Amino acid sequence: MRTPVLETDRLFLRRPNQSDIGTVLARLRLGVRHVATAPLSGARALEQTVPIVCQWDLRGYGMFAVVPRECDDPIGLAGPWQPRGWAEPELGFLFLDTPDTDSLGPEALRCARRFAEKGVGWVDIVSHIVPDDRRAAMLLRAAGAIADPFVDPFVLGTSESLSFRHPVRRTRTQSRRIA
Repeated sequence: MRTPVLETDRLFLRRPNQSDIGTVLARLRLGVRHVATAPLSGARALEQTVPIVCQWDLRGYGMFAVVPRECDDPIGLAGPWQPRGWAEPELGFLFLDTPDTDSLGPEALRCARRFAEKGVGWVDIVSHIVPDDRRAAMLLRAAGAIADPFVDPFVLGTSESLSFRHPVRRTRTQSRRIA
């Protein structure tokens, strides 16, 4: 299956390979700090690896490895996916805590959102985070997402979720369909 490689001024977003997943998973197992839609560590990180990797084959879309242009190691994952048990598909992310996370994370999220909108055809794009994760909320706001108080929270890890909606440009056809 051919998958797109997305580019921004400072990043490549590509389908994760075995090395990318191994790098991210190894850092999570070591307890490296990270910011994510669904915080992962220890066994939980291992449980989610298979769904993250398989989304591309099962649905034709999935999380991208987010790789800065000047290196080969991913700083995290971002992209559309639909984990089992989620009420709706999500623009998910997991960024390792690096000095550039606060500037590169929103750039990656905006790029992944455009792919979800134009490449996958999503007209509603949501991200769920743990309510007290201020850094994840800051990254989402920096990417243009808006907190949505009208979404019923569901259990995300050990607490209920807080939902953010990403802006999507609707075409006339989509507007008529929604109305």
